Amino acid sequence: MDTKEDIRLLFKDLFTHTEYKMFAKRLEIARRLLLGQTYEEIDQALKVTTPTITSINNILNSAGEGLRKADQKLNELEKQYQK
Repeated sequence: MDTKEDIRLLFKDLFTHTEYKMFAKRLEIARRLLLGQTYEEIDQALKVTTPTITSINNILNSAGEGLRKADQKLNELEKQYQK
């Protein structure tokens, strides 16, 4: 996958609409946690439950290599898109 759009198209093929939205929110939770946002800030912005945020935070604390790589790749793609 070379672009954010390529990734989006793949996920739309793989997931139902609801699964896609849930996946996107979980990824955004991870990205915000990596930026240092609080549970309250994430809850207010994304309208998610504390257990969902905790679950993602636990993944990041125990390993989370996949989430970190996805965040890094998305940051790179966003920088390229802005140019």
